[in-house]
Amino acid sequence: MNMKKLFYLAGIGFLAGLTLLAGTLALARENEGNKPKENKFGEGFQNRHEDDARGVDSTLEVHITKNGKALVRGARVTGVSGSDIMATTTWGSATINWTVHTASSTQFVYRGGSSGVSISDIKSGDIISFSGAVSPNAPAFTVNATVVKDWSVTKPKVEKMTLQGKLKSLAGTTAPTSFVLTVGGTDYTVSVGIGTAILKANWLPASLADFEINDTVRVYGSVDSSAHTVDATVVRNVDLH
Repeated sequence: MNMKKLFYLAGIGFLAGLTLLAGTLALARENEGNKPKENKFGEGFQNRHEDDARGVDSTLEVHITKNGKALVRGARVTGVSGSDIMATTTWGSATINWTVHTASSTQFVYRGGSSGVSISDIKSGDIISFSGAVSPNAPAFTVNATVVKDWSVTKPKVEKMTLQGKLKSLAGTTAPTSFVLTVGGTDYTVSVGIGTAILKANWLPASLADFEINDTVRVYGSVDSSAHTVDATVVRNVDLH
C-alpha cells in the first residue's frame, strides 16, 4: 500500500470519529434537557406548598429562637376551632403541624398589613403567618399568637360613590342609626352618623322621621361593594319635597 492511499484511509477514519463524537455530545445535551431541574431543595424537588405561599406574596419560613419565640410564615390553614387555628408547614414529605392559639389581644391583619380581619374571616386553605411564644407544655407545636396575618384575605375595596334605591327599612330616626336601601335587587346597609347630611329633593334639610318605606333615596359615601355597606356622608330623599 502506497503512502497516498494510507493517508486517504486515515482521513476517512478521522472524519468518522468526529461524526460519532458530535452525535454523542448531541445525545448528552438532549438527555440533560430532559432531567428535572434542580432548585435550592435538591434535584427534581417539587414543593407545591412553597408555590402556594409565593402565590400570595408570602414566603415559607419557620424560626424558633432559643427563648421560645416563634415566627412562622406561609403556613396553610387546615381548620379553625373556637379561638384556635390549625395550620401546617410542608417541605416535600416533611410536615409540621401547628396549633395557633389566639386571644382577645391577638392582632389580626390583612394581606396588605391593615387591621380588620378576625378569626371568623380565616378559613381552611388560607395562607397565614403568625408570631408568638411557643407553649412549653403543649404536646405538639402550639404558639400563643400575638399577631396573625392572613395572606389570602385582602382589604375590601371601599370607594366613594353615589347609590340610589328604595328604602326597605329604617332602624331609627335619630342618628347614629342605619337603614336598608335596595339597589338593583341588592340590599345595602347604610350607616347614618351624627354628621351625615339629611336632605329633601330640593337639597333643603330634612329629618329621617319624614322618610317612608319605598321612598326613593340617594346616598353618597364610602361603599363596600363586597359587604354591601355604605358609610353615608349625604342622604337625600328625592321623594320628599
